[in-house]
Amino acid sequence: MRSLLVLSFVSCLAFSLAACSSPKAPTSARGATTGISAQVDATAANDTARGASQASETQEPEAEATVVSVTESTAEPQPGTEALLFQPFREDFQTAPGQLSPYLQQWAEALAQERNIPLPLIEGLLNQVRYDPQVIRLMTPAQGRAAKKSWSAYRERFVEQVRLQAGLKFWRSNEAEIAKVAEQYQIPASVLVAIIGVETIFGQYIGDFKVLNTLANLGFSYPDARRPERAAMFRAQLADFIELHHQEKLDANSARGSFAGAMGLPQFMPTSIKKWAIDAEDKGHVDLYGSIPDTLASVANFLNHHGWQHDLPVFLTLPHQQPSLAQWVDGGLTPTLSWSDLQEAQITPDIDPQKGKEQQFALIDLVDEVQGQTEFRLATANFFALTAYNRSYFYASAVADFACALEQAFYRSTATCQLWRYPQ
Repeated sequence: MRSLLVLSFVSCLAFSLAACSSPKAPTSARGATTGISAQVDATAANDTARGASQASETQEPEAEATVVSVTESTAEPQPGTEALLFQPFREDFQTAPGQLSPYLQQWAEALAQERNIPLPLIEGLLNQVRYDPQVIRLMTPAQGRAAKKSWSAYRERFVEQVRLQAGLKFWRSNEAEIAKVAEQYQIPASVLVAIIGVETIFGQYIGDFKVLNTLANLGFSYPDARRPERAAMFRAQLADFIELHHQEKLDANSARGSFAGAMGLPQFMPTSIKKWAIDAEDKGHVDLYGSIPDTLASVANFLNHHGWQHDLPVFLTLPHQQPSLAQWVDGGLTPTLSWSDLQEAQITPDIDPQKGKEQQFALIDLVDEVQGQTEFRLATANFFALTAYNRSYFYASAVADFACALEQAFYRSTATCQLWRYPQ
């Protein structure tokens, strides 16, 4: 009976959101309040789940990279398994020194069996976990009336002189390596620099929370009973984090990061490290804290695996800003408008129609509820590659705008930013 219970935990407790029969996380990128990661709904009082960069208006830490395939386990979850694992604000990680609580012991045994990790190693790590009220407080949904969204205020946090000067210094100091990675992965140098700048101001703010503690707290004690899928996502991250430690790809005893568990200059979650991090210097391990080559290559690799196309801009200039455009905004995270749809909407971008017919597009809305205004933009697939990093229209647009500001300042150019036009 005990072995059956452990098997049931394999598919639900740690790994797949789909396996847990929890409500699906929202797929809209339009968010709730301004607030790395994006794109969806506010879950922390200070408006971000990506840590020090506070880059998201919607609080969804890198959700794209957190879903683990249900095919990793064929066992069917037992009814009530989720309730055994996820209890908001729970503090009972151990029943006595060195003794895990039953639910955590069962989770550890399931993880050991599924990932072929020695059980004592997992137990040793989990016995370090303590309830962290600060992490829980930062992730607790704000009570009362939601703050108004403001694209202009959000943008000003990132496209401003202090961050711009830091970005130019970073670019000039690492110009050769940035150019090398940009060429190798076919990602604009300005985009690579902008993401690191938006996430951590080029390493100035990478977070000082113990990642092991953070992921365990959010996986088992997530402070919103309405969001069991969020707890499941953090348990999946914890599983990958422990696996990376077992493989000696990071040190779970000492790793520090944001209050959502994001690490290093690019603020990668464990699953992103597992899937997309690159050892660009052939050191035998990835270093996202101290290695600029690893950081740049990892960001570029992530974008490539999420659909970046080197021959596309991010935006195309709209011929007009009419309220009627709102009907063509679906708030999703994939481009769905064809060239014929654009013609029907009376949108005619200044591009070769043949190129337009080869692509899908999307209208996005950047809402400013404070000023009562909405800016519409025509986005390509590359915009949505940026939303894979952080599911937020605000976030992806801020990265693109910051990249343009960096490009024009670095090259001392007044020409249209390359992210707004097709390559010549």
